[in-house]
Amino acid sequence: MHDMLNEEERMTQQVNVTVGEPFGAGHGAIHASLETQEEYEQLAGDVKNHIAPVAEGAPSSCIDGREAVSCMDGEATEARPGVAGGGLISAYAAAELAGLIPESITSQDNKLRHVHDKLSSAGLVSGGHCDKSNADEGFAAGGTGCGANDRLPQILENLHNDKAVVDGLTSVLMGDGYQAELTEYVNSETLQSRHATWNKTAFINELGAETGHNVEILASEHTPTHGHAEQAVVFNFVENTTVDRDALIEATGKQVFDVDVWYLSKIAAALAADSTDASAESRAMHALVAYQAATYLTLCDGSQRPIIVSAV
Repeated sequence: MHDMLNEEERMTQQVNVTVGEPFGAGHGAIHASLETQEEYEQLAGDVKNHIAPVAEGAPSSCIDGREAVSCMDGEATEARPGVAGGGLISAYAAAELAGLIPESITSQDNKLRHVHDKLSSAGLVSGGHCDKSNADEGFAAGGTGCGANDRLPQILENLHNDKAVVDGLTSVLMGDGYQAELTEYVNSETLQSRHATWNKTAFINELGAETGHNVEILASEHTPTHGHAEQAVVFNFVENTTVDRDALIEATGKQVFDVDVWYLSKIAAALAADSTDASAESRAMHALVAYQAATYLTLCDGSQRPIIVSAV
């Protein structure tokens, strides 16, 4: 990604960055060491200086802030749009929440295939990540090291249990597009029943031949948070851009989660394609944003702050 730095430098004058207050809620262990407004203003400036263009057709990845070792094919990665678990997992979760998967499709594998096909038909290239320790062990422990994927059942449960918090963040991020009546998701009992035997490596199996370059391997450590040290959650609204995660770490030593909100809009449109329900795209968008919020609540302790990146 570092060959894009000259273009990044030109882009820094085209975005605004704003720091919010700490989230103040979360059930997870990932903790931010930064505390002061001054520290976060510095981080926001660093994020602004590491906004990178995303090439057309780039595979999606996760919001994870850990540095990439390589892709599963051994090649280097590139700037990729980030959403929780990658495009396929965020889309799958949203489709389940919003009831957008036909009832005739019942198995997890077939549901993933249905969602994958919807994304592909819209020109969106599915991707994601694992971490190095799980990849090195051939996923023998049954997980991938991607919390937004591995803990999907718990995230869906927390989405319902903390719905007031999730809806509040969804409202802020969607602005005038937020409609409370579109947050009436499939109930928690049904979702938990469907995912009682969630296969954590199913998305890797579904990507098949695409797995090699489309799945990143991120660095991991044998610590309680597996090397996670994200200080903030970036919500990026500037289309066709993302945070250059690896260059940010190299320059500052800091990790951030990066949610490319503009890419969620593309996923929502893909999920709603061919639907006869006029509200399908908006329902999908509400569910997608809610899944990002619930992922944060599940993985983090509330100490991080949001950094909003918007166009000038």
